[in-house]
Amino acid sequence: MAKILIVDDLEENLLLLKTYLESDGYNVIIVQNGVEALGKLKSEKVDLIISDILMPQMDGFTLCRTVKQDNELKKIPFIFYTATYTDEQDEKLALSLGASKFILKPKEKDEFNRLIKEVINQFDSNTLSIEKIEEENQLNYYKLYNEVLIRKLESKMLQLEKAEKEARLNLLFLNQIIEAMPNPLVIIDENFNIIKANKIFIKTYFGNENMVNKDQLKLDKIFFEDSELKVLLEELIKEDFEIKNYQFEFIKDDNKDKKIFNLNAFKIDSSINSGKNIVIIMEDITFINDLINEKNIVENQLIQSQKLEALGRFAGGIAHDFNNLLTVIINCGQNIYESLESSDPLYEDAKNIYDAANRGATLTKKLLSFSRKSKGEPQVIDINNSILEINTLAKRLVGEDINVEYNLNAKQTKVLMEQIDFEQIMINLFSNAKDAMMGGGKINITTENIEVGLNDKKNILPGKYIKIEFSDTGSGIEKTTLEKIFNPFFTTKKEGAGTGLGLYLVSSIIERANGYIYAYSELGHGTTFIILLPITFEVEENILSESTNIIAVKKINNALIVEDDQFVMLAIEKMMSKLNIFTKKANCAKEAIRIIDEEKYRPEFVMVDIILEDISGENLVKILKRKIENFKVLYMSGYSIDEIKNKGINILEINFIQKPFNVKELNDKIVNLFS
Repeated sequence: MAKILIVDDLEENLLLLKTYLESDGYNVIIVQNGVEALGKLKSEKVDLIISDILMPQMDGFTLCRTVKQDNELKKIPFIFYTATYTDEQDEKLALSLGASKFILKPKEKDEFNRLIKEVINQFDSNTLSIEKIEEENQLNYYKLYNEVLIRKLESKMLQLEKAEKEARLNLLFLNQIIEAMPNPLVIIDENFNIIKANKIFIKTYFGNENMVNKDQLKLDKIFFEDSELKVLLEELIKEDFEIKNYQFEFIKDDNKDKKIFNLNAFKIDSSINSGKNIVIIMEDITFINDLINEKNIVENQLIQSQKLEALGRFAGGIAHDFNNLLTVIINCGQNIYESLESSDPLYEDAKNIYDAANRGATLTKKLLSFSRKSKGEPQVIDINNSILEINTLAKRLVGEDINVEYNLNAKQTKVLMEQIDFEQIMINLFSNAKDAMMGGGKINITTENIEVGLNDKKNILPGKYIKIEFSDTGSGIEKTTLEKIFNPFFTTKKEGAGTGLGLYLVSSIIERANGYIYAYSELGHGTTFIILLPITFEVEENILSESTNIIAVKKINNALIVEDDQFVMLAIEKMMSKLNIFTKKANCAKEAIRIIDEEKYRPEFVMVDIILEDISGENLVKILKRKIENFKVLYMSGYSIDEIKNKGINILEINFIQKPFNVKELNDKIVNLFS
């Protein structure tokens, strides 16, 4: 096939023509000016030359004339392909120099290749006519050459000036838009070097919007205080996706004011090299977030503050880790006692360990539920039983120097409210009583049934009630203070020792249950709270005893467990072994990604802890879903699902199991997940 030399100073033109011609099988050589072309012609034999006119060092006219005056080169067909056409004198000069064809840009591929093939065929058949410059016409040639070249240069200069002006205006307009943006914007390369950043970004992260050498800046640990964000941006460089509405906090070393940003990021082609750039646009949502927080602060405090004051530190700080320990104890205890005969002397000890761990799990879940921020559905509860169930926790709360007595005489004891709400009422009352009896004393709790008629009491709806009387022998409350105790934020405690929301929360819960609360007190004679709750005649739901049988799950060939606690990991691995599920283990998100990428492992089932050391389980699953398909996910945590949702992690009940759990509970979850 013919070898063709293309001469053009614009790389995009060279590549376009090269693509055109190679698609028809031609062998193509490219150079960027006449000087390079003559050098190439000395070492390469070509069958056709295609040249632009205006080029640096040597223009196309001079190149054509030089070629046609060379005895070894003059027979090579020469074609001009140009966009700077001013009038017919251009073509006349080109053909007078010995050019075979004068083609105007642009041409579609098929039309361009047809013209090239036509010239080559005419050359092969000796039918190609070429004008020749006679010696006596040299002066006319130079005159015509100068005229044409000047016109072309003037035209090219006008085009370049116009294009430069438009580019300058567009760049200025774009920069004005970027700088005028109220939100921080930064463009970075694959190594996190800053390519472009607006003033608000520089000011936000580096403290001085007018600082010099912006092009030498780099996103560093200040920006990546949120390590999860760096992981996501690293994945963005490698994968094709967008980061949308990622929220993170930023606190500068010299400024303790916390800012919250909403971040969006996407990938674009680099204008400098073949790499990729990342555009990051952030929105400061601190003010909006503060407004939302301020709007909801009263409601959140009403629901949460007293829970957190009484048990929150314990529940939030210890219960999660304790649930990890219980997962190990329960399953190891079960494995031991199930492996022993009932006559074995160690059987009872192992069974007691297992039962005690389960009771600990129940207690821990109760404590964790005190910290949840969601409101559940009311249920039928037995007041007498609920008071007795909280007795152990209450005695720990008030201490050994306060005696608690019960006279639970009510016969109709069923009311409609949340069990946790009632327990919270009692915890608040116990806590207040303890504060009123610093030197010890007595608490008396009684229940009885009363019926309120139409004319019996004002502001109380007629009906049957259970009356709960909670009395202490403490210091009492003076009259002016007693009138305010149910007001929000009212407290008699020292600053920092209470929120003033405890009794307001109690009254709100009782009011929500269509009940009533009153307080009677005298200084030095203790305090009595009277609570009236309407009796309900709804039937309690029967709680069926759990079967110990394990239903065979769908055959799962491959599973992946991601858990950073090695002892919990071992316990789960044994449970999966009992269920005949082959598993691979990862102690962090990075290891899980490595197993998928390098080992090409394709699990049908992924079990992942919500909270990992490097990134959250939720974001790990998002990354895995971009790499593999068709796998089921089961999240696990020592926190309750309500607490998880309150952290902004939205998962379904079917995809969650709370620690601690045993093999049957795990089996049931997997069965539901694959059903």
